[in-house]
Amino acid sequence: VDNTFAQSLAARIQEHCFEYLDAPVRTIGSVSTPAIPLNSVLEQTMIPSIEKVQATIENLLALNFIEFNAVVKNSLILCLGLNEHD
Repeated sequence: VDNTFAQSLAARIQEHCFEYLDAPVRTIGSVSTPAIPLNSVLEQTMIPSIEKVQATIENLLALNFIEFNAVVKNSLILCLGLNEHD
């Protein structure tokens, strides 16, 4: 996804709404190729599918969950005055 409207929109959201975001803005689109392949297998590889979108969303949610757990753990350590190893 290079130089697309979606990237431009994502950049504006990132710039103007950064403090309200819980996760980074991601763009999902077709794979960059010089032309649309005529071969049906290559065409299916290039075009976004439900599985590709689902995998991207799951990765984003997993990343956000991992970061959330780290923040909660660090907050508890600070609040309770514990060492990281306790």
